[in-house]
Amino acid sequence: MKQNPTVMVVDDNPLNLRLMEAMLATDKYNVVSYESGITCLEAICKEAPDVILLDAMMPNMNGFQVVRRLKADAETRMIPVIMVTSLSDTKDKVEAIEAGADDFLSKPVTKVELLARIRSLIKTKMFNDQLVESERRYRELVQDANVIIFLMNGQGRITFMNEYGLSFFGYTDEEIVGKTEWETILPEYESTGRNLKKNAEEIKTNIDYYKRYAHENLTKNRRRVWVDWTNRCVVDRETGATGLMCVGIDITAAKWAEHEQRRQHERRKRREVLNDGIQRHLSEAELLGELNL
Repeated sequence: MKQNPTVMVVDDNPLNLRLMEAMLATDKYNVVSYESGITCLEAICKEAPDVILLDAMMPNMNGFQVVRRLKADAETRMIPVIMVTSLSDTKDKVEAIEAGADDFLSKPVTKVELLARIRSLIKTKMFNDQLVESERRYRELVQDANVIIFLMNGQGRITFMNEYGLSFFGYTDEEIVGKTEWETILPEYESTGRNLKKNAEEIKTNIDYYKRYAHENLTKNRRRVWVDWTNRCVVDRETGATGLMCVGIDITAAKWAEHEQRRQHERRKRREVLNDGIQRHLSEAELLGELNL
């Protein structure tokens, strides 16, 4: 929120604009004025107002049309709009609300009522801006993070997985939420023979031992991948139920490189043993014994 909130005043009558500006000056608002709905819409992104005071009856594009345009646009729909009207008919007030106006004032407008309405809506916008910022930070930290993040409840069922994790494993949210690990991303046995299903059960009762744990996982198309997991117990504040938060980093490439390095080392070792055996004139049976074949 800016230090001095911006109030945009839109009215085709210059005298009304000056009157509104004078009333708002006492609260040190940054006031920007426009004489038509069209120029208001053209300037909306540049001015970034915190509240809009919008006259209902204007030529070419009236206030009802303007507010509908504002509320239909994702970039401007959260800006509070106060419809200012000399109309007293209930149906006009209903139309203003249905168009998306957040509040309305009837002319002649009193300074006390005007400032009270603006202060109230600026507080509302400040709260909405904080929610938007929280959502942005949430997406930055969780959804858009280049790590896998998922939650499991006490029954071992997945309750959440971030977008990176869903993309990595190839699942949609609907396909994975409510399922267990071994129904989706965890093979029962690793290619080394390690029983991963057994280990997954042990994590629930021995979280400290498995706080950092790297193992094979499965994508939806059954491709084996390696993930280095950090696991932490979490508690639901409302229900008190315990669960598990797992944060994983893809280490498949590193594991394959390690495997290839180990394979190359074994090949060099065998060549050295073979060359040594030939120099010592060992028999074929003796060579095979040296090579452990």
